[in-house]
Amino acid sequence: MSGLRFLTALAAARLGKTAIRLLGRTGSHTPGRIARRIDPDFLKKLPLPRHIVCITGTNGKTTAANFISDTLTSAGIDHVQNTYGSNLQEGVIAALISKANWKGRSKVDWGIFEVDEIASKTIFPILKPEILAVTNLFRDSYRRNAHADYIASLLNESIPKDALLILNADDLISARIAPASRRRYFSVPPLPGEPEERTAHINDTKLCPDCGVPLDYSFQRYHHIGRAICPSCGLKNPQADYLTDDVRPTDVCLQERVNGQLATRMKRLGDRITDLYNQLTAYAVLREMGLPVETIKSAFETIRVPETRLKERRFGHKRVIMMMGKDQNPVANTRTLAVIGQMKDAGRIAVLFVNQVVDTDFHTENIAWIYDCNVEYLNQPFIRYVGCGSPRWLDFAQRFCLAGIPEEKILGADDEVTLADNLDVSEVDTVVLVFGTKKKDIVAAVFDSLARRLEASVQGQRDAEPAP
Repeated sequence: MSGLRFLTALAAARLGKTAIRLLGRTGSHTPGRIARRIDPDFLKKLPLPRHIVCITGTNGKTTAANFISDTLTSAGIDHVQNTYGSNLQEGVIAALISKANWKGRSKVDWGIFEVDEIASKTIFPILKPEILAVTNLFRDSYRRNAHADYIASLLNESIPKDALLILNADDLISARIAPASRRRYFSVPPLPGEPEERTAHINDTKLCPDCGVPLDYSFQRYHHIGRAICPSCGLKNPQADYLTDDVRPTDVCLQERVNGQLATRMKRLGDRITDLYNQLTAYAVLREMGLPVETIKSAFETIRVPETRLKERRFGHKRVIMMMGKDQNPVANTRTLAVIGQMKDAGRIAVLFVNQVVDTDFHTENIAWIYDCNVEYLNQPFIRYVGCGSPRWLDFAQRFCLAGIPEEKILGADDEVTLADNLDVSEVDTVVLVFGTKKKDIVAAVFDSLARRLEASVQGQRDAEPAP
C-alpha cells in the first residue's frame, strides 16, 4: 500500500481537493486525476472499505446510486460515494480519498460507486464489488458505446465471479450477463392501462440472442424493455425477485419474493416509469445490503429526484422545465421526448434542445444519433415550437422536417442563449429544455433567463387586466 510515489500522490490529491474547495469550484474528479498522474496504479494501492456496492448501466445509474446513498445517510450509516456522476476511475479515487486518513486507509465500512460501463473493465477487477446492480443496457453515445452487446461483453469480462448481481428482468440484454454469477432480478410489470410503445426506432433485441428467431413481445414498454419469448427455443424474461405493484401517482407497493413474500407501500420517487426502475433498483440493492424495510421506507419519504436531471419553475399558468436527454444518446433523448409528447395538459409547449451538440476544435460530432431518436414524438398540435441552439442547428432543423414538424414551428440559432432570447414567451405556456451533460452552466443561465421572462410575461398579463 505504502511507498513514496503512493504517499506523494495522496498528498497532492488532498492539496488539489483543498485548492478546488477554496476556489469555490466543483471538479469532483480532479483529486483522482492528480493522484493517477503521479501514480497510475494509485487505485490498486489504495485501501478499500470492507463492503463495496457498484451500480452501472446505460441509464439511471446516477439516480439509483444517489437514492442508495441518501437512504444510508438517513439511516446514519457512514459511507463513501462518488456523487453526481464522477463515474470513471478518477471519480472513484477522489471519493475514496475524501473518506480516508492521511495514510489512505478508509474511515468507513461501505462504498457506493456508480461506474461507467466502459470504465468497468479497469474498476471492477480492483474494487471487487460484493453487490453489483445493472440498471439496463442500451446503445449509447456513438463515439463510445453504440452497441449494447459490446458493453455486455465488457461487463462479462470484468465482473468478479463472487459478486451478487442485481439485474433488470425486463431487459433481455443486461439480464443475461455473467450467467454463472449469483443474481436477483427486478421488474416493473405492465401498469393498468399502460400503452405499449412499439414505434421506437431502436430495438436491440428483436431477434432471439440464442437462435436468431424473431421474438414475440407480449408487452413492449419501450425499445427492448418489456416481456418477450422466443417461439423457437423458449427463451424468455426471467422471473423477478423484486417488483412493483399497485402503482399510484404518489406511492407504490414494492414486493419481494426472496425468502418468502413481502409487500410494502412507500413513497414513489418521481412520476416517470424510469423513476420506478431507479427506485426499485435502489430498493433491491438496499435490501440485499441488509437494511430493514421500515428504514428504507422512512428514508424514501425524504428523497426527491435530483434537480440536476429534472427541474421545474412555475409562474401562474406558465412554467419552464429542464429534462435531461443526455447528449449523443438516442435512447435517453427518445425517452424524454416520449414524455414531452404526452404533455397534453401543459398548454402550448416550446421544446428547445440545448447543449446537445459537442463539437470542439478536436473533433466533429457524428450527428446521426438524431435519426435514431424518435423526434416524431414532438409532432403534436399542442407543441408550438421545436428548436435547437447550436452551430449544428440546421442538422436538427432537417431532422425536425423529416419528422413531419411544420417548418413554421422550427426555431434555430447558433447558440443556446440566442435561441432562448428569440422565443416569444407570450406565445407559449410551457418551455421544456432538453439538455445534455456538458456545459451545464449555459443550461442554467438559459433556464434562469427564461424563468425571468415567463414571470414577467405572467405579471404583464395580470397588470393588463382591468381592475375589479
